[in-house]
Amino acid sequence: MNKKLLIFGQILAVLLCAAGIFAQAPQNEEKEKLNFGFTRNPPIKKKPRERVVKTGEKDASSKSVKAELESNAKKKDLGTAKTVNGSETEKKGPVFESVARKTREIAKEESRKTLKPTEIYKVGIDDVLFVGIEESRSSYFTVLKDGSIDYPLAGGPVPVEGLTVDEIEEVLREKITVFDRPEVSVEVREYVSHAIDVLGLVAQEGKQFLQREAMPLYVIRAQVLPKSEADQVVIKRGDDEKITINMGTREFDETLVYSGDVVEFGSSKAAAGKDGFIYIGGSVKNTGRLGFHKGMTLTQAIMAAGGTQNAKVKKAVIRRKNEKGFLKSKTHKIPDIRKGKKIDPELRAGDIIEVGS
Repeated sequence: MNKKLLIFGQILAVLLCAAGIFAQAPQNEEKEKLNFGFTRNPPIKKKPRERVVKTGEKDASSKSVKAELESNAKKKDLGTAKTVNGSETEKKGPVFESVARKTREIAKEESRKTLKPTEIYKVGIDDVLFVGIEESRSSYFTVLKDGSIDYPLAGGPVPVEGLTVDEIEEVLREKITVFDRPEVSVEVREYVSHAIDVLGLVAQEGKQFLQREAMPLYVIRAQVLPKSEADQVVIKRGDDEKITINMGTREFDETLVYSGDVVEFGSSKAAAGKDGFIYIGGSVKNTGRLGFHKGMTLTQAIMAAGGTQNAKVKKAVIRRKNEKGFLKSKTHKIPDIRKGKKIDPELRAGDIIEVGS
């Protein structure tokens, strides 16, 4: 009996084991099916509990969102854009171009401050400019009396007086709208606005035109070819300034001449009155006695006296003693002499000159 119970118990245990294996097999198969056999089932994420936001916190949150939106808008205006891979790249937006333009202006202004007057030229009235543009025809333009050029592609008159050619190029680029960022080049072809008057013991008297804001005096000497007896220069600047410089000195080499100056090459002996004197009065800036030198003319005497007081002065009367000691007068028309219609009369020591209208 006991033996039968033992066998029955063993059979029952085998059946129970088989039933357990059979019950577990579908569950394992289902797990592998759900997770494709790679990992265990992922844990279930629990939803966070919703927090009740108070009124004050809502206001602060909305302000934070608004500030973030404004910040993003500013970044967009400044020209930052996202590429496909998410990195930031530079984009030329309106604000960026404005900043770049201002930077260029500051840089140019600083460079102008460091340039010497012998290195720059500011365009003036009656100068002739050559304006070239790749997208259109190139032409010549004369600076008008109001200081502008009439450039059609710019939509009307363009003020250029007092500007360098680089500055004029920049102005034209901004004003020309028919082309996208046109390539503009400007050159001065005829220098007319900057001039000095040269007289005295030189081969080339008259006006000399400057191609810079200032020119060294030794450059002027090379242009006008002083005579052998010339050993000093007198520069008259404005109404009051008068500079006397001996030629062949360091001061002579370092002196600059500016537009409007009157430059007279002479002899120190003649200036001391070795050859005598002349006397000038009337509508000149400096009346009185002047040192005379041989070959001195009427216009030279007027310039040595500082020039005429105004543009209305039209005549000069030269009074000279004859053999009997009486004064003889002769009237000369100054405009005709300056235009080359009449001879510039030579003076003599002791002449009396009266300038008037």
